[in-house]
Amino acid sequence: MSVISAETFNVLNNGAVGNGKTDDTQAFLKTWSLFCAAGGKPIFLVPSGKTFLLKKIEFQGPCKSKNLYFQVWGEIVAPNYIWRPSSEVSSWIYFEGVHGLTVNGRGSIDGKGDPWWDCKANRICGMLPNVSNLFPTLLFNVLNDFFLSDLIRWSFGGQAIGVYGCNNFRIGYGLTLKYSPGKHLTFIGSNYVTIDGINIISPHSSPNTDGIYTQDTQHVNIQNSLISTGDDCVAIGMGSMDVNVTNINCGPGHGVSIGSLGAGGTRSTVEQVRVTSCNFTRAQNGVRIKTWQDIIFSIVVLLSLQRIGHARSIIESTNVFSVDAYGAVGDGKTDDTQAFLKAWKDVCGSKGGVPTLSIPSGKTFLLKPITFSGPCQAAGIHVQISGTIQAPQQSEWSGLDQDNWITFSGISGLNLEGPGTIDGSGSQWWPKSCKPTENGGCSHLQMSGLKLVNSPRSHLAINGCDNVVMNDLTITAPGDSPNTDGIDISDSKTVVLSNSIIATGDDCVAINSGTSDFNITGVACGPGHGIRNLQSK
Repeated sequence: MSVISAETFNVLNNGAVGNGKTDDTQAFLKTWSLFCAAGGKPIFLVPSGKTFLLKKIEFQGPCKSKNLYFQVWGEIVAPNYIWRPSSEVSSWIYFEGVHGLTVNGRGSIDGKGDPWWDCKANRICGMLPNVSNLFPTLLFNVLNDFFLSDLIRWSFGGQAIGVYGCNNFRIGYGLTLKYSPGKHLTFIGSNYVTIDGINIISPHSSPNTDGIYTQDTQHVNIQNSLISTGDDCVAIGMGSMDVNVTNINCGPGHGVSIGSLGAGGTRSTVEQVRVTSCNFTRAQNGVRIKTWQDIIFSIVVLLSLQRIGHARSIIESTNVFSVDAYGAVGDGKTDDTQAFLKAWKDVCGSKGGVPTLSIPSGKTFLLKPITFSGPCQAAGIHVQISGTIQAPQQSEWSGLDQDNWITFSGISGLNLEGPGTIDGSGSQWWPKSCKPTENGGCSHLQMSGLKLVNSPRSHLAINGCDNVVMNDLTITAPGDSPNTDGIDISDSKTVVLSNSIIATGDDCVAINSGTSDFNITGVACGPGHGIRNLQSK
């Protein structure tokens, strides 16, 4: 494999302010123009720690590259009033004709839907969202962007994100969409769409806030996600074909819906819908087909549902499992390994929402070699490391696994998040160059905000993982510490490393055999041996 250069286009470099008050729309459009014209694997970067106010914006293709990354690490917010859709496009953020785009990151996109929902509740607006381009003659009367005539009846509303005519489009991988005025994510006329690891959230009382809507779109995979809104979690409209909904936590909301179909006696076709391994919690329905009266239809839906019930909503259930509650002491001397394993057993066995293993701040937890094993019941697992995890003294490793210290194995949707520290206590090992390591091995792995320091050997080893996102990591060891690679990666694909600091005694990043689609951007490397591709050796 050759590592293809990934040129990064940061919106801050094109005039964006990111204070949540200044309109950054033009800065985003300028960045898009440069990004869309670039070759290779360009990255459109919305950096962390900033809030970017955007008015209605359209990202137009086609672009030069067919391998594009739109990374959202900060927050994007809509105006906090009812903005004016056009008669053709009712989406706030609109992608058209862009092929091969991946939208990912640990940031959020906030549609500021409150004023729209109030408008609907007060009977000033009609149905808020509908699909772009269904009613091209619709007339809008908006007075000063703030005041509406009592006569206005809208069949459109503000969708958060609209995707029109985009093939090979991927979105999710830790991204959060919330509080859309109407539908959160709409696909029209697009093929080969993947929605993976996304969180979509709005109050259960918010009207018409479908999570995901498809129309005239084929080959769609919606998986490993949490959707909690005021309407359908997934709505599959006319012309949709080969739609797979897998491992979704849905609720509250209206479940997964096909339709409505056959309005006005028209012929509507939906084919090959599969809904498997999904949890429906406090949802009005599991899977339903909505048609107008006197319509004859023939649809085959493959169902394999894990649970349909009226338990607490996924969003309301925090499912936080603190290691303190399982006997962890956190004095840096007592072995807390068993307490962590007990907590992990309950985390991994939890079925609702996204359970969190919490390592609290202000404490140092001593761990001997430990393995956190999957598969787990939930679609995603969150590990919040706020305190310090520390390795034992070398004398305490006798009879233990000296190849791996902390191992995560077989876990889908794992998210490791700081701002805590993982300290390998490596100084005692370096003179003998006998070194354990930290190892990974999971799909849909996310890591952000962590500090990994003084590992006896490689700080982070990722083996056999797909869809890995690492951001804002700080990995450090003395420049003379032997074999202390920052990140060792092998047999993995679709990996993003960004906005991190790596300063160790060996390779900042070592790319080993079987690795593909690895994108590195915004990494400060050194001291160390740089970034090396070892696959040819």
